[in-house]
Amino acid sequence: MLLPFPGGASGQVIADSFAYPWPDDMGDPQTAPDLFAGWTMGQFGPLTFPRALERAARDSVSWSDAVGDWRNQHTGVVRLRSQGFAAAGGHPVDELAFVTEAALALLELLPDSALCYFNPAGELLLPTQAVRESLDRFRGGGAVPLEIWCGTRVFRIEAPAFDLGETLPPQVLVDTVGLGQLNLPDHEVRFSDARFAIQEVQAFLLNTAAYQLKNGPVIRAGDTINGPGGVSWRMSEQPNSLLDPPRRGLLSWQPVLR
Repeated sequence: MLLPFPGGASGQVIADSFAYPWPDDMGDPQTAPDLFAGWTMGQFGPLTFPRALERAARDSVSWSDAVGDWRNQHTGVVRLRSQGFAAAGGHPVDELAFVTEAALALLELLPDSALCYFNPAGELLLPTQAVRESLDRFRGGGAVPLEIWCGTRVFRIEAPAFDLGETLPPQVLVDTVGLGQLNLPDHEVRFSDARFAIQEVQAFLLNTAAYQLKNGPVIRAGDTINGPGGVSWRMSEQPNSLLDPPRRGLLSWQPVLR
């Protein structure tokens, strides 16, 4: 099925389906060459990386039953792909918004069989209600709904013990996945101070991304921004992500503590 973009804009959304689970390993050049070739050509999304669904379920914080639902009931996929819109100069927010509106329409059309919304580039699994509420706010003049396009993840990193028996405090790593859909770099934060609330740090990263979306690449290495805990956070450039999926050119933030 082809869905033209509204308002006479160039491009279209292609909707198709397959009656088997999402191929999360994305194939292998030796054992599953056709699937692997489809993945490398972007047929499952240009920013999709193997095991995206597995990580999305692991990191789901808005839907506690996400893991069980997709593992126990997932038997097929309705896939939505856009083409031609960006090449014609369309803004990625408009493109993502229309694709997500189409996804919501399908979720509401198939309430008994559609399990959830899955954004493989942002590695997000969300229930219909979460998608609907975010789009409703956006339609009403609210902020760009990054929370349904971009995942934020939390990891605890244990520091190794030294020979003298000294152990560094564990660090918390919070990062984003999926901002490349908006032609933005992903972000990460590392800290070991308990004063910083995880939800505030996640909001800080999405708010900073929204600022970049509005103002362009104005944040430079060494710049500081007021953030969680009432302190300044300094940005440095990180050439590669620490964890999958691979991402280049991350903005890495650390608190400026005195």
